[in-house]
Formats: sequence, C-alpha cells, structure tokens
Amino acid sequence: MPPLLMLDFYQGLLGLPMAFETYKGEKGWTRVLRTAECQYLEFSYDPDHPRKDAPDRWNHYGYTKFNFAVDNIIALRDYLLGQGVELDQDLHATLDGASEIAMRDPDGNTVQFTVYSPDPVKELKDDINRQARKAQPQAFRLLGLTQAAVNTQHEQAMRDFYTRMLGLTQAGRLTAGLLASAMEEALKDDPQRLQNLKEAGDRPWIDYLDACDHQFVELFYDLGGQKEAALPLSEFYGFQWMSFGVEDVSAAREAFLSSKDAEAGPMIRTVDGLDGFWVKDPDGNKVLISNLD
Repeated sequence: MPPLLMLDFYQGLLGLPMAFETYKGEKGWTRVLRTAECQYLEFSYDPDHPRKDAPDRWNHYGYTKFNFAVDNIIALRDYLLGQGVELDQDLHATLDGASEIAMRDPDGNTVQFTVYSPDPVKELKDDINRQARKAQPQAFRLLGLTQAAVNTQHEQAMRDFYTRMLGLTQAGRLTAGLLASAMEEALKDDPQRLQNLKEAGDRPWIDYLDACDHQFVELFYDLGGQKEAALPLSEFYGFQWMSFGVEDVSAAREAFLSSKDAEAGPMIRTVDGLDGFWVKDPDGNKVLISNLD
C-alpha cells in the first residue's frame, strides 16, 4: 500500500497525534504516533528495501494483532462504517467479558477495538435496523493500546520469559473448556472439534499477561494443533516487534546477561533517543527493552 495510507488511517481517521518523526534517507522516514501516555505506534518506510505483503498471521506463530481500548465502541463502529471501512468482525461479546470489533488496516494488519465497561452488544441488537451514520470523530476516544497477541509455540518457556524475565503478571486465563461452551452452537457441524475442546478441559487457550493497567500480552496456544513457522518479519510488511519501558535499562540488561535462558544484544540508542537493547523471546519474537524516558 502507498505508505501515507497507514498514516491517513491511524492519524487522520483514528486521530492519533504525531509524537515525532525522523528520516532515514532522502525518501525514507520513521514516524511515531502517540497512543497514550508513554505509549506509541512506530511506522517506518524505506523505499530502498521493499518488502512482501505478509500472509495471514493467524496461521503462523508470532505476532498476530494488537488492540485499542475505546470509550464508546458503538460511536467508533458507526464512524468507521460511515467512512467506508469494512469490519472483519462486527460488535460482539468476548469470553473475557469485553466487547469488541475487528478490522484490517491498509497494510492488512488485524486491529481490534475493545470496550471493557457496560456491554454495548445488547444495545446494538436492540437497534438492529439503525443505519450506520457518520459519527463525529470526537464521539469516541481511543484510550491506548491494550493488547498485543502472540501465537505461541513454546508455552511454558514463553510464560516464564514474560513473567520471570520481564516481570509481567498473569491477569487471567481462558481455557479450552470455556471455549467449547461458548462455541457449542457454532461447532454443531464439527462434533469432533467440539469434543476435542471439551476433552482438553482446563488446558489454557489464552493467557493474559499484565504489563500495566489494561495493557496485556496475550499468549495464544494451539490446543493440540500446529501453526506454520513464524514469518521472517524483516522480509514482510506489518508487525515487527514489541517494546517495553523499564526504569533502569542497564540493570535489566544485566539481568538478561546473567540468565541462561535469554540473550541480550548490545546497548543502542533508539529512534526516540532512549537507551535500549534487543532480546528475543523463546519463540524468536523480537522485543525491545528501553528506558521509560
């Protein structure tokens, strides 16, 4: 896609403000949009090193989607539909008690929007004949990025990495049994799959790891299935890495260097002028650790 379409979508359509921009060359650039306090989305464009469009990431291990919290999801839904945006999933309740919509951005990345307070699904169903209207952008407010989802291959090692090494806490878990109960009607034509889910019982399907208030890493598990190998991200457009801020980046790097379970790269200066270093989680996903400011 033309690179400015992504900025038009996130900055123009969704209203995320520009934090800063840098230039890699005569035509290339990196532009960083602010999503919340100390939280950003980074977009890079390098015409000298074109990449390929990524296949469906849900079929592969690794980063799959991210999620915004929003204060008025019906207003956002109506606004997006009024602007001609197609939804992959219309408003629906989730098993963790939230309500969300899902779509693809101009580069094909899956993006979800979630509201965590009173359930708006019934409100929308009660008004099913209402035509989508062009809501004013100020009718909703994005509250920040709230989830980054990862299809996980090495379950225990990934849990240990994000909890023991990075200090995230387990905030919740959805199991195969809960998924089976929720999908019993949808899977009536696939009784074997439904039975497999029921037999898996308490086996985890999603672990929610809490980084801070309403900010989670979601570890998705296969439940006995098998995903395709993680994509070589540097060859494709789309998601590349997650970044975490820490109070003492030097101490964090020393902890990684002293661990036998993870390797830390050299200290670098990030595009926003912070000290940081790269690590890879047990599945090989890139993670940037940097100072908070």
